[in-house]
Amino acid sequence: MQLGFRYAPGTGHALSIEFYANDIDDLIEFDFQTFTLRNIAQAEIRGAQVAYEYRGDNFAFHAELTRQRAEDASTGARLLRRADESASVSYTRDIGRHRLGVSLVAAGDREDFGGTRLDGYVVANLTGQFSVSDSWGIHARIENLFDTEYQTAANFRMQELSGFVELKYRWN
Repeated sequence: MQLGFRYAPGTGHALSIEFYANDIDDLIEFDFQTFTLRNIAQAEIRGAQVAYEYRGDNFAFHAELTRQRAEDASTGARLLRRADESASVSYTRDIGRHRLGVSLVAAGDREDFGGTRLDGYVVANLTGQFSVSDSWGIHARIENLFDTEYQTAANFRMQELSGFVELKYRWN
């Protein structure tokens, strides 16, 4: 079940809030320590998400905060690899026919198999879209700008500082 409200009080502004409650029967998890599947008879995920967005003439700002509780309904134990809180903030700016952006993504701590605690993290990213002509463009992004060491699963390190470049062609 999900219930949401969106309020747009003026030009460019929007505020939204969503509440959700998910009941999942027979949630299957893979245990990487024993290499076996295990069944969680009933899982419950309850949460809320608040977001604010502003779109100006040549820029956009978006912020989002999520708070949730994901647990095994029969034991009350926290579901593995799910942070109780997460947040993101992004800002993009149009400069002529080009666009530059920055984003931050944060997630709280979480538990993993074997009682392992995974620390929370904050990751920064940059993006750029450069228009070469009406049809050609170059899209570039730098992910994990500060080379943050983090894991979303125990002993599985996430991507280091990375860069990507795409050459795009659009049929007119």
